[in-house]
Amino acid sequence: MFLRSWSNPHSLPSLALCALLCLASQGAGAAPNPADPLPHEAELTLGRLPNGLTYYIQKNARPEKKLELRLVVKAGSLEEDDDQRGVAHMLEHLAFNGSTHFKKHELISYLESTGVKFGPDLNANTSFERTIYILPIQTDQPDNIEKGFTVLADWAGGITLADADIDKERAVVLEEMRLRHSAAERGFLNLLPRQYKGSKFVERYPIGSEQSVTSFTPEAVRRFYRDWYRPDLMALVVVGDIEPAAAEKLIAAHFGGLANQAQPRPLAPITVPRRADNDVIILSDAEASSNRVELMYPLQERRPMATVGDLRATVEEQLVLAMLNERIVAQTEPAHAPYVGGAALLRNLTSGQRFLSTHVVLGRDGPARAIAALVGETERARQLGFGAAELARAKKTLLRAARIARDERERRVSAQLAEQFVGHFLERGSIVGAEQHWRYLEEILAPIGPDEVLLAARQLIAVGAPKLVLYSGVNKDAAMRPSARQLIAAIAEAESKPAAPYQERALAAGLMAAPPAAGTIVGETVDAALGLTRLTLSNGVEVILKPTDFSNAGVTLSARRYGGHSQVEAADLASARYASGIVAGMGLNSEAPGGLRPLDLARVLAGNSARLSANMDLYTEGFAGTCTADDLETLFQLLYLRMSGVRRDEELFRAALERVTEVTRNMLDQPALVLADRTLAALYGDHPWAERVPRADDVARISLDRVIEVYRGHFGSARGYTFILVGAFEVAAVKPLLASYLASLPVGEAASGYRDVGLRPVRGVVREELRIGQADKALMTLSFSGAAPYSRPAELAMQALVEVMELRMTEVLRHRLGLVYTSGISGALRRLPYEHYTLSVYLPSAPASVDRLREAMFAEIARLKEEGPGAAELDKIKLGWQQARAKALRENGFWLAQLQQAALRGTDPAATLGEDERAMAALGAEEVRQAARRSFDMDNYVQMVQLPGRPAGK
Repeated sequence: MFLRSWSNPHSLPSLALCALLCLASQGAGAAPNPADPLPHEAELTLGRLPNGLTYYIQKNARPEKKLELRLVVKAGSLEEDDDQRGVAHMLEHLAFNGSTHFKKHELISYLESTGVKFGPDLNANTSFERTIYILPIQTDQPDNIEKGFTVLADWAGGITLADADIDKERAVVLEEMRLRHSAAERGFLNLLPRQYKGSKFVERYPIGSEQSVTSFTPEAVRRFYRDWYRPDLMALVVVGDIEPAAAEKLIAAHFGGLANQAQPRPLAPITVPRRADNDVIILSDAEASSNRVELMYPLQERRPMATVGDLRATVEEQLVLAMLNERIVAQTEPAHAPYVGGAALLRNLTSGQRFLSTHVVLGRDGPARAIAALVGETERARQLGFGAAELARAKKTLLRAARIARDERERRVSAQLAEQFVGHFLERGSIVGAEQHWRYLEEILAPIGPDEVLLAARQLIAVGAPKLVLYSGVNKDAAMRPSARQLIAAIAEAESKPAAPYQERALAAGLMAAPPAAGTIVGETVDAALGLTRLTLSNGVEVILKPTDFSNAGVTLSARRYGGHSQVEAADLASARYASGIVAGMGLNSEAPGGLRPLDLARVLAGNSARLSANMDLYTEGFAGTCTADDLETLFQLLYLRMSGVRRDEELFRAALERVTEVTRNMLDQPALVLADRTLAALYGDHPWAERVPRADDVARISLDRVIEVYRGHFGSARGYTFILVGAFEVAAVKPLLASYLASLPVGEAASGYRDVGLRPVRGVVREELRIGQADKALMTLSFSGAAPYSRPAELAMQALVEVMELRMTEVLRHRLGLVYTSGISGALRRLPYEHYTLSVYLPSAPASVDRLREAMFAEIARLKEEGPGAAELDKIKLGWQQARAKALRENGFWLAQLQQAALRGTDPAATLGEDERAMAALGAEEVRQAARRSFDMDNYVQMVQLPGRPAGK
């Protein structure tokens, strides 16, 4: 019935034979031949039906009882005729509005009843060259699988496309278009005709235009569907809890009957012509967040990942970019740096073309000095290449990532594998298995030396070739704005200068020459039911260990206690809010002479997975870390050094302030941040502990002395911390490390407990209207808050309330009324510093729709308060919880959070888990209705409406 081959009945066996021969030759110790084809995942079933539909099937166990399905159509907006602009994207919407087996909106309702959420799970996207449908399915009910394939088959050949549905969906697409209006999109739309000059891309922006979306005919939509949704342009990706043979039968049954047209329209390859001359675009926007320069180098062909030689070329490019980016970042480290941030990367322009892009975010000095530094660093790489030490670090980093992928290959998430197969179909990306990729990488990296990466750098970086240069800036910085001539001259001057050899500081061999004087473990208990080992160390520090088999390599660490900004006086809040970031930005107080600056620390840790951060919020503070089991000692060393001292560096402190100043100075030019800031002002007035959008005055109040003092007071003592370790480790192997590094931590006096600083929201109804921003769009937010008794059942009722309203907002506001493309609601019941709730609603729309949208939203609130949720709504929510919980119980992050919360509150995690199960089972419609009545207090809320008006920040 169908052929398991790539393009004909004989090609797949040939590919498999080549792969086997390749593996055999490597087993004999021979280096891989560059011409050898890359084998695909050993577990992958790759095939093609007689009608040309390609399929990828792989059985995968993570997450359990779940199947990730993708329908990929190799057609997008580029295939549209002149009367079809925006049709490809409209089709993606209409796929959810009725099909052969599902009437209008039945599909979404059915999938929600299986635990699939519209948006986060069930989704689709359309671009210039492809359309992708995403469908996750729970496999605990066999009928779900059959219906999942029915859904995909309907999308492939059975979308209804009724005139009325098309006309009604126009309003939703226009709201999606309106939602996108921003400084970023305005910049892209100005860039589009120059970046894609001479190609059809310029006239085929995927979402279309307001004029095209309101004017194309239903027949134009149906014609596009007939022409381009055909099996020879489609792939089906099936990854998860299914036997490949069963999946093949389902594919044949559901898709074998799809037919191509007798004379199908050809899918013409569309490329963008190379530029003949330099081109410069200078953009400015009142709502831009920063000033930026980007250099786009000449277009290059994107080669498929088909052979070992392709893989080696890619690896050499990865090494070049890693080393170049390290140098670019190094330029931002000192005070008065030439720019505040930058990077180099390869960007894909089309499915067959790419280009090198380098960019910098400018500081106060403007573009000339930044361009000189960026181009100078790029030219140094092209002219002189890289040193042996740099190359060794880059190799270590690549190998570490490949090794982790190899170790975790049996625990890969199905969605990630599905995306890899989608990439292979569309762009012939790699589908080499993680084990084989690791083996190839070991052999490929070994012979690569400075000469090879120098050649790769010169192939990537085209000196003197025509570039597209983009300057995007903030309107108010007009004095900084360069001319096109100035930009080209600055680049040419930097390229013409001979590069000097790169100078690199000598590095320490490691973080610590020897462990500190060890303490001891003085107490131990085992909780067999939860798989926990609890230890007490000689300095009083408590440790909880939970070894798991959820990952072959990953380990996570957490330590948290009450305290936070609430323990700091108002005058020191600015220093406290930036303390952990500034201290990290000054490096590490290691045993190396003078300690380690941040870049030196990154270099010492090259190839090491250990990462640790300190952080503080209003009421808590602590540490979070990750690593693999073989890097645990490094993680503990980082923790010990972070807690035992601070590296003071006046220059790096000034550099940090310069970066913070540059990041914050344009925040109140952005409408969304202005709205957030005004909402907090309406809720809390000028209360100092309300974390509003930072101002220049806040940065000016940061003191290095106070930063260090606050940091030491909150992170310099282990007293009151319980350190929790979850992941792939053995308790016996970890105990000596705990004795060495945690039992030796300082345990001096520390601020203990949180302080109620009197932060309370306003009472009554507050309505405020802001006229800000240039886009023709509105945003209404509703903020409800008040005192409420806390309990776990009440917390679950609040969560259910939020999810019921999400369902109704999508059903009523989007599908029934067409007033929004998206909307949002969030809520929480909190214990600190007093028992209270918060509930926030987010409603973007057309300015003319605000009153009608508010009326519809308040009607749904009133209905929920009066009637409560329906049985079907509550069933959907509970099923989603059950599925999420089953998945979470097999994740390190869930257990880390549960154990950390229990340690912080002083509760029994087993009792909490049991309470959750009972509360979920007992939750009924009346509890949700009462939560709605309490939380949606119509005499106590803040309503903010943002409407277009004067430019932000003016």
